Amino acid sequence: ITPGQKIYFRALMRFASGKHDFVPGYAIVGNSSDLAIVNLTIGSNTVRALKIGLVGERLLDNGSSDYNSIAVAAIQFGRIHLSKFLPPSSNNSVDENANLPGLLESLGGAFSSFQELFIGPNKPLWNDNIGTNLVIGNSWVRMQNPNKKKLGGGHRVKEIRMYDSWAEMTGTMDSYHYGQVYSYTHDDGTSSGVAAYEPQIGGDENPFRQPIAADVKHLLAPDEKNYRELPFGEQFFPSPRVGYAKVTIADLPRPGVKRTATGKVVHEFYTAREFPTIATYTSIDMQRFKLPIFAPFFSSMVDEMAASQGFVVENNDMHGKPKRQSVYAADQSEPITMVEYIYQSEAITLNGVSVQHLTNTVTTIAKNGTIGQSTIGLTYDAVADFRKNTSNTISASGNFNTNFTLPFVLIPTIMGSASYERTAFRSATFTKVIERFGIQSHTVAKDLGSKVETNNLAYDAETGTVLLTQTTTNFNDKVYNFTYPAHWYYDQMGQAYRNIGNLATNLQFVNGGTAQVNSNRFSRGDEVAVKPSGSAPVFTAWVTEANSSGIRILLKDGSPLVGSVQYIKVLRSGRRNLQTTPVGTVALRNNPLSGIQGNIFEQVLQAGAVEYSDDWRTFCECFLNEESSHYTTNPYVLGTRGTWRPVASYVHLSGRTQTFENGNSNIRVDGMFTSYTPFYKLSGGQWNIDRQNWTYTSSVVEFSPFGQALETIDALNRYSSSMFGYNQTLPIAVAANTRYRQLGYDGFEDYEYDNCSDNHFRIGEGAEIVTSEAHTGRKSIRVTPGINVVFSNTFNEDCDEIPCDIQLSISVTGVDKINSIQTSILEVKGGQQPYSFDYQILEGNASVQLSDDGTSLVITEIVPKNSIIRILITDANGCQKIIEI
Repeated sequence: ITPGQKIYFRALMRFASGKHDFVPGYAIVGNSSDLAIVNLTIGSNTVRALKIGLVGERLLDNGSSDYNSIAVAAIQFGRIHLSKFLPPSSNNSVDENANLPGLLESLGGAFSSFQELFIGPNKPLWNDNIGTNLVIGNSWVRMQNPNKKKLGGGHRVKEIRMYDSWAEMTGTMDSYHYGQVYSYTHDDGTSSGVAAYEPQIGGDENPFRQPIAADVKHLLAPDEKNYRELPFGEQFFPSPRVGYAKVTIADLPRPGVKRTATGKVVHEFYTAREFPTIATYTSIDMQRFKLPIFAPFFSSMVDEMAASQGFVVENNDMHGKPKRQSVYAADQSEPITMVEYIYQSEAITLNGVSVQHLTNTVTTIAKNGTIGQSTIGLTYDAVADFRKNTSNTISASGNFNTNFTLPFVLIPTIMGSASYERTAFRSATFTKVIERFGIQSHTVAKDLGSKVETNNLAYDAETGTVLLTQTTTNFNDKVYNFTYPAHWYYDQMGQAYRNIGNLATNLQFVNGGTAQVNSNRFSRGDEVAVKPSGSAPVFTAWVTEANSSGIRILLKDGSPLVGSVQYIKVLRSGRRNLQTTPVGTVALRNNPLSGIQGNIFEQVLQAGAVEYSDDWRTFCECFLNEESSHYTTNPYVLGTRGTWRPVASYVHLSGRTQTFENGNSNIRVDGMFTSYTPFYKLSGGQWNIDRQNWTYTSSVVEFSPFGQALETIDALNRYSSSMFGYNQTLPIAVAANTRYRQLGYDGFEDYEYDNCSDNHFRIGEGAEIVTSEAHTGRKSIRVTPGINVVFSNTFNEDCDEIPCDIQLSISVTGVDKINSIQTSILEVKGGQQPYSFDYQILEGNASVQLSDDGTSLVITEIVPKNSIIRILITDANGCQKIIEI
């Protein structure tokens, strides 16, 4: 408690015989000389108490400040809220039937109330001891708890025990118990519990609640001393939950066990004490316009006022986030290992106390490689309230008068007056609620003297995912790890918000389900609701193509959408919200931030990449029968499109540096790539795949419609396969060096499941399956003497892969000896047209142009040749071939 401080009180005051009520309010602490520890006698008991001197208040507006502030607040409270219980209101009527003493008493009360016109109503109440008596034991003031403890609801774990019950099981050995004990205190024994906020109902102990004067002045009556309590916008504050800044977990102590004791683990957390809710407001900005006009027979008064004020409530999510985890050996004060989590924040002063405030400005990398500063992890809601109240009063009057004068002359007189009065009040309030989310800036890990620090340097500008980290090693060297997010290259793995709910109206679908519409609003794989023209009901369809010429839509059975459509609406976006999935990683010793746009990475230690696809084969034999109810050719119903899975994993092929110091390897710098070209390259703001100097370690050849990998191949062209049964939920056979079509197994156990995908290999189909005899399972196939059970299985050629047969030929078509220019043609044959070309000029000055028929490239270069060109050709089936010339 300090002099001048406002302290909250809630006092139970006596207003009349048997009439008590609680009076809340704030009082100002007096001089430090008025603060003392005294002995207070209550009844027959003497207790030690703290004496607090309060600054006096006035009973009269112009009187002396010699009255106790609690009593003054109680008198005003009683006069305003309890007037019917207080004199003279409780005894101010004259009973006509009363006897003379009663009548005089009533008149005396009336005369005593008449004096309030001269001395005011407060002083008589003071003189009658109304509102001046405080009930001890039921009144209190809000102060800090010196024990730093507070009662709260809920439960917390104190101890966990596990019993082995050896006595019950053996009958000869004693039972024993194991477990852990939990402690929630600081080292000084005080509780580490922190409430995110106090309950709003009954929250008199809430230190956030502070008064703002809202006094009301009256003419010829006592002024009202009122207050409003902060914080404004309390409904936006967090709920009153308790979190602990420190939790210590240790094994149950054993008497006499010291040397082999297991120590303890200390978990520390951030709380609302370090990161409190911030509530601020601006001062009221008031503007007033007043224009009085007075003239003979006319008056005008215009009085207009406008007021504005802003309010901000800022929350954060730091209450309960991990701060530090330390492991201690028994009876040791220094931790063996420790991990510390530090978040971006700044120190600010709030109500005279230094606290932490989250900051959310970070370095970001955009999809086109642009580096910038952005704000992430911050949301806010803003509400503006505007009000206006206007009053217009117009009045007019007229007087008619006649005068007679000799010799009988009639003189009429007409007079009039008018007035206009206008009052207007306009108010504007702006309330903003900010939610800040903590951004972890770095992590520090210590283990037996070693220290490793990891810093988050750059984030994805669109998703906020960490893309670039820096780790400080034991050599005090910095190692950078950069991650490529999926949505940079694969648009369908990006954010669904970009087109979810989009609507297009009045469309005409022709030419196999194609309509002219802005394709930027749709994406391949969108599941849409279609409302045909007329009274036909809404049905579901899928967008299979979206390009500059429009969109193409297929129905559930695979037939194209044809005819007029009232509208189509995206129900599920073709973009699958897989944007945080990594598709490539690079570890290097040099910060790559400035080299991303130029694909320049130096001192590379390791690199990997993953290629994804949503184009898969399925159990096509299950859907080839047009008479089947399951028949469809829609790839999104079959599961051959729309599900993104990794198709291949790649590693970079390169030599590594090798140096020697004093005849030994220098492990600090050895092992970096001698050359490196990224798998995903940025060119003109677009990402492309460059497989040169990359080799895959494994690739998935075939998935089931239910997501299981059925067939994989490694870099040595070795296949591995898996077979699933029981409604495609459990693996029933796994084989190495085997393709899926070469693998078969049947245990006769899952025949009750009716799933076409389970029919890959079934011997007993049509045979007699019995449960009377079995080997390792519950069923077997019965083969009676003289009867053959024949199994045959035909693999449909429609399920076979189409081989890649792209063939390339290069021919020189002309040489310009004067200008030393040579023209060549790279012609593509085989495969499936149309072809797509992707080329990169690695060295020299050359030009590459696509021929008119789209099947060859015209290459012009200077001779003698000084250029190197890498060309990637892809046909319509996805077959690819790379050539470097």
